[in-house]
Amino acid sequence: MKKKECQLQVVQSNDLIEATYRMDVRTKRLMLCLLAQIDARKPLPKLVYLDVNQYIEWTHTDPKTAYRDMKAGAEKLLGTIIKTYDQKTHSGEMCVLADYLRYFDDEARIECSFTTWIAPYIHFLTKNFTRLRLLEATQFRSFYTIRLFELLMQFESTGERYITIDKLRDIFQVTKKQYPLFSDFRKRVIEKSVKEINEKSSYNITWKTIKTGRRITSLSFSFEKKHQPDLFEAATGL
Repeated sequence: MKKKECQLQVVQSNDLIEATYRMDVRTKRLMLCLLAQIDARKPLPKLVYLDVNQYIEWTHTDPKTAYRDMKAGAEKLLGTIIKTYDQKTHSGEMCVLADYLRYFDDEARIECSFTTWIAPYIHFLTKNFTRLRLLEATQFRSFYTIRLFELLMQFESTGERYITIDKLRDIFQVTKKQYPLFSDFRKRVIEKSVKEINEKSSYNITWKTIKTGRRITSLSFSFEKKHQPDLFEAATGL
């Protein structure tokens, strides 16, 4: 793997990290691949490009289905609505993530554009943002795992993250109709995501529940770098 590719980063504002939206994992991985090609310090490019070879290498997708998955994921990006909420002004905002897609079947590549509404969350970022290593985030096979990883990396400097269950459900778009009991949400979403992060990433995570009275209302996550050579740094000598 090329050194340059191992250094690819995804930069998002913390508001986007905590935004509410739902998509399948292939669409989420495609979103990260596109964001990784944007320099968050500079103006937002009119178009962002991705070819199937990049997608295969960055997501470890089966080459036989890679272009189909990439194109389908891009189409779903066009319909993804992002919801953010400003605690200071007590106001919410909803916007579409992408507004243009063109695909080239003979060349197995796509080009798309992010909307002007989402632009403040992905470029000209000088504070209140989070960095992810692209290849670490795209290796996960669950949308929930990627989203939890993003939420934890937002607090990488402290290694601690506290979040209410209601807020986590909202961010993940997991309704109580889908998993009415916390035990179901815990087993199918939280435990699976933590397990995958512990197995595949360069971090170890522990977590515990917090009660208000007799009811479990919040979660506390603690995480730290594994005490071993970094998987990606070892591969590239970084």
